[in-house]
Amino acid sequence: MAQPANAEEVSPNIGVEGTSQYYGEMQGEYDEEAELSSKDREFGRQNGQKDGKEGKNGFGPTINRDDIQVPEKVKHQDEYQDGYEQGYREGWQQEHPLLGVVFDVFDLIWGAVGGFFSLAN
Repeated sequence: MAQPANAEEVSPNIGVEGTSQYYGEMQGEYDEEAELSSKDREFGRQNGQKDGKEGKNGFGPTINRDDIQVPEKVKHQDEYQDGYEQGYREGWQQEHPLLGVVFDVFDLIWGAVGGFFSLAN
């Protein structure tokens, strides 16, 4: 019959400190990456807002994602483009407040009608 193990014979949980250190390092890397991502998005928003005020896309508050030129120093291209689109719309609407409202209403109606017909299928 098996005998119970003595408490002295059970090995202590080795590696808890190492695991905590590993996860601490991973969290630090994640925080650093998130900060870089956030900076790229803000950089894109600032550039987009400037270009939106200047009306570089022509007529309208939107810009084609493929037309956004991402600087080489940007590490998170998608974040930069998301920020650029947001900033472009903000800048354009600051320069064209009345047309901005018209575009917003049109966008709302277009979305509702598109949603209605997609449900019909």
